[in-house]
Amino acid sequence: MTGQRRTAAVVGALFIVATGFFMAGQALHGPFLNSDDVLEVAFPNRSMVMVGVLIELIGVFAIPLIALVFYPILRRASETAALSYVGLRIMEAAALVVVDGNLLAMVSLSEAFHAGTASTGALATQLGTLQAVNESAFLISVVVAFPLGSLLLNSVLWKSRLVPPAIAIWGVFGAALLLVGGGLDLLALTPDVPPVLFEVLLTVPIAVQEMVLAGWLIGKGVADAPRLE
Repeated sequence: MTGQRRTAAVVGALFIVATGFFMAGQALHGPFLNSDDVLEVAFPNRSMVMVGVLIELIGVFAIPLIALVFYPILRRASETAALSYVGLRIMEAAALVVVDGNLLAMVSLSEAFHAGTASTGALATQLGTLQAVNESAFLISVVVAFPLGSLLLNSVLWKSRLVPPAIAIWGVFGAALLLVGGGLDLLALTPDVPPVLFEVLLTVPIAVQEMVLAGWLIGKGVADAPRLE
């Protein structure tokens, strides 16, 4: 196996780690930290919450590694695009680190609630602030940085023919769909669409494409890249 083939395989594995660990972490801590009774349930279930957040962080830290490991291959096609991709994935991960830090802070608020060391009103206000910050940080990460990064990556993959055009075009379409759909949602222009259905319609195409891309990188690697700039 050549160095380029190994690099591509590592990138594919990192895509799977980023997605798999992030989803696993969400599944563990989500029932408690997304509950309407966070102050009541977070601290009693702190072990599950902590494990979930730590697992999620593994996925988060894999996000910039994807771009950093992929950089030597992508720069052969476009150094500007390769550097921009690194920057966007770092931005995406940084916002999610803020989210996870605030999730841990919610456990501390729940502990204070159960210990009776602060008023419920004050704790509820602090919780609301953390949730508002998390909502903004999550939007920056998932609705802005992630689709822009995916759009950039798949555009390079398409133009350079590093992977089959069908996979790259699928990624461009999926990233554009998430970017535009997320913008419409922020502007409240989709009031009649159920939130769960809307989220599925926006995220499934790019999520499945990333796993297909990961499988291709692991199994087939990448072709030699022509210079785009």
